[in-house]
Amino acid sequence: MEDELHKNGYILIKNPLANYQKNNALNCIRDVGNGKKMIDYNKFNLFIDNDFIPTINNTLGWSSIYLKYRFSNSQNSKDAATFHGDIYNFADENLMPIYTGLIYFDGAVMEIIPGSHIKNNLSTRELYNRKVKLIMGPGDMLVFHANMNH
Repeated sequence: MEDELHKNGYILIKNPLANYQKNNALNCIRDVGNGKKMIDYNKFNLFIDNDFIPTINNTLGWSSIYLKYRFSNSQNSKDAATFHGDIYNFADENLMPIYTGLIYFDGAVMEIIPGSHIKNNLSTRELYNRKVKLIMGPGDMLVFHANMNH
């Protein structure tokens, strides 16, 4: 898996959480009336620390201790709709080991450009033509190099 992650820039982990772990995350959402919901970030931090990071660590053999996260809903299709990287590292070699971890509880389609995390001389059009659509089911985790276009 580590080789695939380094070469392609991503790894899709199909449904790695137990049902109780998914419920730990979903129980952080409270209905406050009038169709509005509120996130209990104290509970969600527990999910991140006790379920999400350990699952990534166990799957990839890592010892990560920190994860920046954002709890998102359908707004994500508006504010992150164009290809971008979460960081920009222009080193020719020795990319900084910074990764983004995503989990969707309702399923999603994520477009990525495999290999775009590594500095190259491809044009924007050539990169775009290499895009791949990942179909993510509820509970699937996507881990990708934060420099990769997605």
